[in-house]
Amino acid sequence: AGLAAAEERASIIENQYRRGLITEDERYNGIVALWMETTDQITNTISNTLDRYGGIYLLDAMSFDGEVASLLGMDEAYGGFDPRRAVYLDTETTGLELATATIPFLIGLGFIDGQQAVVRQIFIDRIEKEAQILRYVGDLLEGRSQLVTFNGKTYDVPLLKTRCIFNRLDSDIEHWLNLDLLHIVRRIYKRRIQDCSLVSCEKQVLGFLRENDIPGEMIPDVFVSYLRDDRPGLLPLVFHHNLQDIVAMLGLMGSLALLARSRPEAFGEHSPDDLLSVARLGARQGRKQQAQTIWDYARGSCGGNRKVESLLGLAKLARKRQDFKSAARLLELALEEEPTSPQIHLMLSKIFEHDVQDFEKALKHATGACGAEDDERWSRRLRRLEKKIEKARGKSPRS
Repeated sequence: AGLAAAEERASIIENQYRRGLITEDERYNGIVALWMETTDQITNTISNTLDRYGGIYLLDAMSFDGEVASLLGMDEAYGGFDPRRAVYLDTETTGLELATATIPFLIGLGFIDGQQAVVRQIFIDRIEKEAQILRYVGDLLEGRSQLVTFNGKTYDVPLLKTRCIFNRLDSDIEHWLNLDLLHIVRRIYKRRIQDCSLVSCEKQVLGFLRENDIPGEMIPDVFVSYLRDDRPGLLPLVFHHNLQDIVAMLGLMGSLALLARSRPEAFGEHSPDDLLSVARLGARQGRKQQAQTIWDYARGSCGGNRKVESLLGLAKLARKRQDFKSAARLLELALEEEPTSPQIHLMLSKIFEHDVQDFEKALKHATGACGAEDDERWSRRLRRLEKKIEKARGKSPRS
């Protein structure tokens, strides 16, 4: 209802302009003020009637601090990330490629103000006003140095930098700390959802289905129609789409923070695949305790590939702390799940050869490791183990 009323009021402003009753500047100011008012109404509606976005509290995003950011972003540079100081950026543009002529005609900026998320939408209604409005955006961002985007490293930020250069404006936005959620989403959710687009994550991760949303590929044509016909048309839907993108980023941050900070008693509330993704990231970054806690849980509560993955992860941790017997036992349990796995046989062969010095067991598993490494290396492994066995028995190795 709010969007329909906004479109009707915008049509009245356009009529007044065409009849010469208001100036071009009055027309622009009226349109921008109208969309800002409409955006505020939508934001208030979300805040007042949807305490949760999908299944996630929006303000859970505030627990997405530097510790979580550096874990999921796989970069210690994110250690200073502060969700309350960040700007949540999303743009709607005249094209889906980074071409010279592509213009960000709608720039959505999200901020955290106390316990509320505030969204500002800056609309470039005439291309000749781009420099003026980009300068205004720069003023809004004064003193900020952290961004949250979704594919912003590849698209939004390079586009804004290009437009600033084109309009001879100074900008260092490309040097800001940019938490690009697309890369994090792929690391965590890719194993259970193939489509990691923002709308797909809303549906499959947050449990939220957009209604009456305009597809992203239609948005450039909507703006072109607006310029050609001098009528709002479907622009209200574009504003709403942009707002939802920013709110969705906050929702995803809340979901990811709850996952990364989850304690064992709450593991059952999360997808096992998501937990295993966190364990893998933790292990790669030396967060062994976090990884071990998740793998211990998954080996007892999951079956199939998830159980095997957990046992293999635990075995690697045991070997790193030089608990070779535990490592071998964990791998043997994994082998019970997948008896013909050449990779597991190879791991066991290495442990029995290099760590336990049980060459006969090493040879047994090396025989089952065919296919886990190239044929020449596998053959050398077999010959080396045969020689070690012969030497251990006090016999001359076979030629």
